Amino acid sequence: MMSFSQFVKEGKGYPNWVRLGVVGIVMKIRNIQSQIESETDPEKRDKLLSKQITLLGYINGLGIG
Repeated sequence: MMSFSQFVKEGKGYPNWVRLGVVGIVMKIRNIQSQIESETDPEKRDKLLSKQITLLGYINGLGIG
């Protein structure tokens, strides 16, 4: 799997709208990760984890991950 910085620098293979969409999803994943780390309530943490897994599934479905 390529690193995030390689994906951003790569100039071929995916249309710009896909690349921008994936960048947006990755930013959301990172934001959710920081929320998970700071959350103390297990129920809220589980909901955040499910959101994060859903977003990872979108990237995997695009065949980029």
